[in-house]
Formats: sequence, structure tokens, C-alpha cells
Amino acid sequence: MIAEAHHLRGEVWNGADGGVGAIFQSANQAAIDQAIERLKSGPGHVDKVEILPVEESEYGGFSITFTRFNS
Repeated sequence: MIAEAHHLRGEVWNGADGGVGAIFQSANQAAIDQAIERLKSGPGHVDKVEILPVEESEYGGFSITFTRFNS
């Protein structure tokens, strides 16, 4: 799993529109950048990467949510 390999906190989910969303947190920006590059390289197809700030304390680990309708 990309998050484990890069020691990231956050979550990933399937959106109601069929897309996938993810939040990655780390004190190491290079780890986040490497995870994003791995996502872009597949095996899926990435149309867009949007980077938004989130509160550092929101996530204590990493979780997979199969459906999130408010994404």
C-alpha cells in the first residue's frame, strides 16, 4: 500500500461520482510527493490531483473508506 510505504496518515475513499479521493498527511513533504507520483503512474488512470491543506491533527493513522458520498 502506498500510504504504508511512505509512512503517511489520512484516508482514501470511493466517491459517489465513481472517482477516488485521498488525503495524505506527513511531516515529510517528499513522502507525500512520492506517493502522489506513484498514484499518477498507475495502474489506474489519474485525471486530476488537487492539493488542499488540512489540519495536521485530523488523522492518527490511515484508513480505507469504501464509499464517501460527501466527497
